[in-house]
Amino acid sequence: MMKLNLKTVTVLLAVAMTATLTSCNQPQDKVEQTGENKSAESGIDRVKNEVFYSRAVNAAIWGMPMVNFDAMRQAYLRDAGAQYNDVIYFSQFANWKFQTTTPNNSTNYVMFFCNLKDGPVVVDVPAEQEAALFGAMVSSWTKALMDVGNNGYDKGKGAKYLLLPPGHKDAVPAGYVPVKLETYNMYALLRVIPKSSSPEDLTKAIAYLQKLKIYPLGNPQKEIRYIDVYDKTYEGIISFDADSYYTSLVRMVKEEPVLQQDLSMMVLMHSIGIGKDVEFKPTTEQKNILQRAIRDAHDYMVNGYATTGVLWW
Repeated sequence: MMKLNLKTVTVLLAVAMTATLTSCNQPQDKVEQTGENKSAESGIDRVKNEVFYSRAVNAAIWGMPMVNFDAMRQAYLRDAGAQYNDVIYFSQFANWKFQTTTPNNSTNYVMFFCNLKDGPVVVDVPAEQEAALFGAMVSSWTKALMDVGNNGYDKGKGAKYLLLPPGHKDAVPAGYVPVKLETYNMYALLRVIPKSSSPEDLTKAIAYLQKLKIYPLGNPQKEIRYIDVYDKTYEGIISFDADSYYTSLVRMVKEEPVLQQDLSMMVLMHSIGIGKDVEFKPTTEQKNILQRAIRDAHDYMVNGYATTGVLWW
C-alpha cells in the first residue's frame, strides 16, 4: 500500500476541490435552466395567445348585430351623404349597387338613422293617403322596437312616435307614442307602398313619403333632407377583415350603454383591449391572431345559418 504523507494529501485535496468548483461553474446547468425557463415562458405565451384568440372569436360573434348596424350606418353617412334624421329612399327599385345583408329589388325602401345622445327624437309618420308607409324601427342591437304605418301601431292613421334614450325619466308630452330604447342609436327600415306600379302612383308615393318627419323633440322646424339613393353605391355590408370588424366593434361598444346581460362579455373583451376605458392597440402578433379569429368566427356564423334554426320556406 502506498503511504501518503501530509504534503501529498494536501495536494490531492486541493486538486479535488478545484475540480469540484470548476465543475459547479460550468455553463451546462445554467444552459439547462435557461432552456427550462424558455420552455415555460413559451408555454405561457402560447396560452395567452390562445386566450386572446378565444376571446376575440367570442367578441366577434357577440357583437355581430351591432357591427352590422354600424356597417349600414357608415354607408348612410358616407355613401348617401346623409346626417342623422335625414331620410334616404329609392325612387325606383334598388339595383346591385344597394349592398346590404338582405336586400331585394321589389321594394321602394325608406330609411333613416337617429342618435339620441342629445335627447328624445320625434318620428312623425303621416296618415295613409295616396300611398302608405310600413316598416319597423330597430335598435343598434337589431332589436325590433315598434312597427309603424298601415300595418303597424298606428294602422295607417299616422302618429308621432317619441324615441326615448336610455334612462330617460321625463314625462312624455301628450300626443306622442313613447318608444323606449336601451341604445342611443337606432334606424328605421320602411317601405313606401303606392296604389299601383304606374309611374303616376309612384310619383305620388314619393311625394307622400316626404311628409315623414324626423326631428329633435321641441324643434319641428329643423331641416330634414330627403335623399334619393337609387343607382348610388351603398356599401352597407360587414367587412370580415380584422381591422375593419374590430374597429367597428370598438366604436359601438364605446357609444352604447352596457346592458346587464353583457357584463361578463365586457370583462372578457376588456382583457383584449375593447371597452369603455381602454384603448384598442393590438400588437403585430395580436393583429395576426385577430385575423385568424375573425376568419373562424365568420366560418362559424355561416355554418350556423346553414345548419340551425327552422326552415320557413
